[in-house]
Amino acid sequence: MNMGAGWRDTNTFRLGVTYMGKSLRLMGAIDYDQAPSPQDAIGIPDSNGYTVAFGTKYNFRGFDLGVAGSFTFKSNRSSLYQSPTIGQLRIFSASLGYRW
Repeated sequence: MNMGAGWRDTNTFRLGVTYMGKSLRLMGAIDYDQAPSPQDAIGIPDSNGYTVAFGTKYNFRGFDLGVAGSFTFKSNRSSLYQSPTIGQLRIFSASLGYRW
């Protein structure tokens, strides 16, 4: 089904795993994302891409300490706006929680 200026329905495929120990949790995921916009869409430099993510959470004395990271890699695509960093996304996070 086409929408608007050539936009189309797409698929995203995701796979995630979690190891749950007594006080440690390890998580990992990978996904493949298809771009909904056509190659020649002006100003929309989206493309198919992969994301790899990981995380860990440690529980101790009522506290939860977590860290995670995510890396997105996009396929090459031509655009009116060129940048050496186009097509990459890195996200890092940390968390601290307490349960009472």
